[in-house]
Amino acid sequence: EYIDTALATYSEDTVSAMLATSPTQRRGDADEVAGLAAFLCSADSDLITGAVIPLDGGVASSVLIDADPWRASFGT
Repeated sequence: EYIDTALATYSEDTVSAMLATSPTQRRGDADEVAGLAAFLCSADSDLITGAVIPLDGGVASSVLIDADPWRASFGT
């Protein structure tokens, strides 16, 4: 949902609510996902095993995720 693709269609209000909880205040793009995928496929990532790597602009680590407008827009 934080990656801007043709399949991720959200209303302007929903996107605004998502970005309000993001420390980077923007959505990612396909090139950023490709960069992480390339790194994970390379020898540089040989010691990474069983890890979850969020690619969400910092939302997962943000204390704002439980604050409005996220809760108001997504009902959590």
